[in-house]
Amino acid sequence: MTQVLPQTESVLSFSLTARNIDVIYPNGISCTLPADKQQQMLRTIPGLQQVDMIRAGYGVEYDCIDAQELNGLFCVMSVICSHDVVI
Repeated sequence: MTQVLPQTESVLSFSLTARNIDVIYPNGISCTLPADKQQQMLRTIPGLQQVDMIRAGYGVEYDCIDAQELNGLFCVMSVICSHDVVI
């Protein structure tokens, strides 16, 4: 049996987004918190105490459908399908 310990550290790296622009992208931070909380979090990182965030991070949610549940019209068989409208 393996015990999984809570993660206390993360690896961060910073990438320049373009030449001659003072914008960096923080790799290793995945966050869907509100923008003000993301700004606070960034300012806790040593060297970024005065950082200004120009674009907040965002999350993408994915829904999953079992492919075996699809019929020939690509409708889920457990849902009523009417032509191209799924109800």
